Amino acid sequence: AALGSRALRAGATSLNLAFLPSNAIRDAQTATLVSKVGFTPFDWLKGFSEAITRGDDYKKFLESGASFSGFFEQNKNLATTVKKLSESKRSKLIKTIINPVELLRIAGETVELAPRLGVFKKSIAKGLPTAEAAFNTRNATVDFAKAGSTIKVANLWIPFLNARIQGTWNSLEA
Repeated sequence: AALGSRALRAGATSLNLAFLPSNAIRDAQTATLVSKVGFTPFDWLKGFSEAITRGDDYKKFLESGASFSGFFEQNKNLATTVKKLSESKRSKLIKTIINPVELLRIAGETVELAPRLGVFKKSIAKGLPTAEAAFNTRNATVDFAKAGSTIKVANLWIPFLNARIQGTWNSLEA
């Protein structure tokens, strides 16, 4: 189930160029509606710029756990975080140019990071502690890793179930 579900998700999202603009708009709308620190198109642009440059706020974002679902997910992805923090930009650029699928994946990741980094930067700018900024970031858009054990299993069989539940819940909660 996981293999088929992963293939479907990849075709519908990360390998689908038409998905990028609609996802950017949806995430910006969600962040505008849900963010506890406020969110504007200008914040999205700041987040997009930070996602491209991978500057100091991006490093704080990764270190804070804002990009992971929680403690266990953060530890599971610790090696990936260390690699992201230590890999040179030149090395990353070469790998991306050689592999067009990786280029598309990075484009999708950058668009998805924009509202999250925008909320993170705004939270930090408002003087919130890093942990609170991370919490605000995780809750400003759909946190794909947030789900109970039942939904995680059901999500293998019903693609995007968790995202639909969270998206609906976030809107109702706001």
